[in-house]
Amino acid sequence: MSISAKSVKTTLETIYSKRHILVMLLVACLFIWIGAYVYNTYVSSYLGSSLEGYASSMGENAPPSSENQKTATLYMFGTSWCPHCKTAKPIWDDYVSNNENLKVGNYDILFKSVDCDAEKNIADKFNVKGYPTFKLERGPGDIVEFEAKPTHDNFTSLLQTSLT
Repeated sequence: MSISAKSVKTTLETIYSKRHILVMLLVACLFIWIGAYVYNTYVSSYLGSSLEGYASSMGENAPPSSENQKTATLYMFGTSWCPHCKTAKPIWDDYVSNNENLKVGNYDILFKSVDCDAEKNIADKFNVKGYPTFKLERGPGDIVEFEAKPTHDNFTSLLQTSLT
């Protein structure tokens, strides 16, 4: 089966006469590529890191929450090079390990440590200016600043006064 010059010419003329369709197809592919790039670069990395603590803190055996049950997250923002963070980190880790599955009022409490060097986008979202910084998020945009010395009693007091 041979391809004749006439059929090739006819095919090329058809393609050339419908080049606006090809241009639209190329533009659509370009927009899809740009959208995928933006999603993979900015959106998925932001969502992945901000939701990371929720899944890991609750675990697979978390009880189903009732309709009235809410979630609050207590964050520790720090860096590996900060001497104050190095002092506060063992206290924080001990408090977190002793209070897994903590409930205060109608809130399930989640704990999230944020390395501000690695997760700068989260630190920027919470407007972190110094280290260590502790913040309680009761809901989207509802942030309570913690301005006391990091101790077990002070963390408990923050949770009790802010969530009951």
